[in-house]
Amino acid sequence: MGVDTMKSMMEQAITPSVVSIEGRYKTVLCLHAPLPEEESKLPPPNMRREYDREMRNKELVERSGDYQEKKDEYQKKEKKSFMEKAQAKLDSVSHKVDKLKTEATQSAYDKVAEKMDKDAEERFTKHFTALSLTEKLLYHDYYCTLVNQIVKETTLHRSIEGYMAVTDKSFLFMAAGSGHDPTFRVDLRDIVSIRRSIKLETVDLNPHCMPLPTPRVLPQGIMIYTRQGHVHRFYDFKPTVGMANSGSNLTENAFGLIDYAWRTINPVIPLPDYQYDCPLGIEPSAPPASAMHDVMLRGAAMASNASAAIDEAKSDPKKAIMEAKAKFGK
Repeated sequence: MGVDTMKSMMEQAITPSVVSIEGRYKTVLCLHAPLPEEESKLPPPNMRREYDREMRNKELVERSGDYQEKKDEYQKKEKKSFMEKAQAKLDSVSHKVDKLKTEATQSAYDKVAEKMDKDAEERFTKHFTALSLTEKLLYHDYYCTLVNQIVKETTLHRSIEGYMAVTDKSFLFMAAGSGHDPTFRVDLRDIVSIRRSIKLETVDLNPHCMPLPTPRVLPQGIMIYTRQGHVHRFYDFKPTVGMANSGSNLTENAFGLIDYAWRTINPVIPLPDYQYDCPLGIEPSAPPASAMHDVMLRGAAMASNASAAIDEAKSDPKKAIMEAKAKFGK
């Protein structure tokens, strides 16, 4: 029995709980995803920047209202002390500076946003040249970290930094590292659930991600579940240029973008043809609370043992053949 035959038999005999999506990136399996969250309340991508602009203008109007109120109160007084006159002049100067600062900030924001859009389009075209001819980016991309599932006795990176983007038909991830790191696409029609998540530190430095246990908890990441059973986990969202999104929750913004695109292409959510069984709050690498529990645990153990055996057979084929003959006979 040759090494290739042994490898083929072992790979066919098990269903691993950890699968490779592309190259060095591995994700866990979840047979039944949790129900998706309620629809995001954020405005759609084509209105997002106008919404941000309105929020900044609203803050300026509120501050202007406070200033006008103080000004009216000052003018009503017949006698004004020296300190009151000085304070009135100071308030007037501060108000003008505040207005100029807001206008300058808006102008700077517009320039940064324009650069973010341009950079995002260039990355999209570079990594997905053919796709860029038929699909359109809905918004600029987000810089984030992708959790890479660690397999025992391997040297895979524990996390991968890169850019997350969404088109009218696809969810995209473009690694920022070398050519060995993953760049992959997920059809929006293959996504069955999207949930905000939290990230917990662990002893092995591989983050433990789980759906939000309650809406009161601030989200730290996003988990995307697919029909194929893959769970993609992202956290540590950052602006791609400067601080264009300073003061806003990037995780919420990214979630709103994905949620909008997903619901646009899938008008009925939750999906009527998918069984949502996985209990909330359970790591996707853990089996659902069902009769499959023990089976999945045994399968995971077999996958780990088989992976180690295959690696050992590759490193010393003669020894593997001798051991196989001793165990199974000639």
